[in-house]
Amino acid sequence: MNWHKHKISFVRSSKGNAGILFAICLLPLFAVVGSAKDIHQYSEHQDKFEHAVDFAAISAARYALTSNVGDVELLDKAKDIFDSELTDLPKLKLKSFTLERDVDLVRLDVAAQMPTGFMKMVGKSAIGFNAEAEAHFGEPLAAEVALVLDTSYSMQGTRLEALQSAAADMIDSLITANPETVKMSIVPFSTYVNVGTDKIGQSWLDVEPTRTGSFERCSNAPDS
Repeated sequence: MNWHKHKISFVRSSKGNAGILFAICLLPLFAVVGSAKDIHQYSEHQDKFEHAVDFAAISAARYALTSNVGDVELLDKAKDIFDSELTDLPKLKLKSFTLERDVDLVRLDVAAQMPTGFMKMVGKSAIGFNAEAEAHFGEPLAAEVALVLDTSYSMQGTRLEALQSAAADMIDSLITANPETVKMSIVPFSTYVNVGTDKIGQSWLDVEPTRTGSFERCSNAPDS
């Protein structure tokens, strides 16, 4: 009778040990799955971060062109524009923001970091970002520019809005500076670009051959 009690106690203890080992094995699995989520979030933040740096550099160059400001004021202007572009990323922590101006060139060097979630389990509490951008300012003597804008499905949402904003800002900057000598064209494209049916057969086109076809469909009307 006593042996039977000891046997039951031993079996229960074995189940407890198996549960502990299973829980320990789950920790690396959670870390891997959670790290994938952190990396995906990092990728989304990186795109917005780089766009904000580019936009801040272009805006700062434009401000330097239209205003007689010093480097400190120009830095503050670029920083304000950068911050306004990242209002939807509150977790992003700015580490450094430097601006250099050389004659007609504005250069930004920005570093930031994003705190991680599951990657903390493997000792990585934050992921770093770094981006550089340069923009020239000055009145162009003459220019002919074609903006080829991607309007495909992958650009929907904030990407398309950022594209429209950047294109509009570039047009305003160049046309306003010298409208008599600057010419611009806009070419939106998704899968194909519509160049007009009068261009059919041109050697520089790479499209599928023109196809024609006819289809017939017959059906019986239901009895009335």
